[in-house]
Amino acid sequence: MRTKTWYLLGLLAMLLLPLLVKLPAYSPTWQALNDTAHSVLFLLLCIGFAAFYKLPGQHIITTRSWQLLWAALLSGGVGIEVLQSFIGRSASVYDVFLDSIGIGVGSLLYCAWQQKRASLAAIACALMMFAFINPLWVSYHSHLLHKQLPIVCNFDGPCPWALGFNQGRFKTLKPHMPKNSLWPNNNSEFGLLNYPAAPYPGIGIQNAFASWAGYKELCAELYWPYLFDSQIGIHIHDANFPHKSDKFDSTAALKPGANTVCISLEVVAKNVDLTAAKTLIYYKPAPKDAGELYLDNIRLR
Repeated sequence: MRTKTWYLLGLLAMLLLPLLVKLPAYSPTWQALNDTAHSVLFLLLCIGFAAFYKLPGQHIITTRSWQLLWAALLSGGVGIEVLQSFIGRSASVYDVFLDSIGIGVGSLLYCAWQQKRASLAAIACALMMFAFINPLWVSYHSHLLHKQLPIVCNFDGPCPWALGFNQGRFKTLKPHMPKNSLWPNNNSEFGLLNYPAAPYPGIGIQNAFASWAGYKELCAELYWPYLFDSQIGIHIHDANFPHKSDKFDSTAALKPGANTVCISLEVVAKNVDLTAAKTLIYYKPAPKDAGELYLDNIRLR
């Protein structure tokens, strides 16, 4: 009886692992595998609880005990995501999707074990591959990003998760688009930021996960399409932020027309680990009016 109690407590403790433990994420691939671990964990939980309660290995879809187990595990996965939002972590629907994959794979493997059917085990392995699609894609994309250094993002090739930030709306403009005529002498693709009158709207270059060590400056080309001077804000943090490191924030002047904006990486290195640069954000510091600006050729030198 005591052994069964400890077994059950062990399974319940495993359910709390996503809440208590976060694997290292010093590369985008490791970060993606961190998420995939949800599938592995719920696979083990499903088999563990099914074995503990000696659930049948056949007709599981119509068996009430299996339905209750699936509902309990999914509820636990959703509950963990909700709790994470209260302890400085973000809730993720994708993690719940991975949990459900693990539950499905665990159910199939348990049935394969009970029925001694290799075909069910093969189907389970094929289903598990869905949990590894994202890590494989991220690993390939990261390889392209490292290969193109010292270019961080020029919008003509791989760009690490360029997204609108703080209500800023971002899109890439193609050379043949009419908007491109607003940036004279630029015949390549570039980023367009439409920003509202809001705190710090910008373009976030997320999950770069690259080593900037050995470079002296970070530069970018910006086009300011108005006839008055303004400013652009620059934010950088590394893979350890906000737990073990600080961030870099600074502003630079924008003149009407084309601007080359550079910052010293020696200054950035005082607060940021340049061997694990993760996020770069170009933003408008609290604009009073809505507007737009253009960004291109973010590079190290």
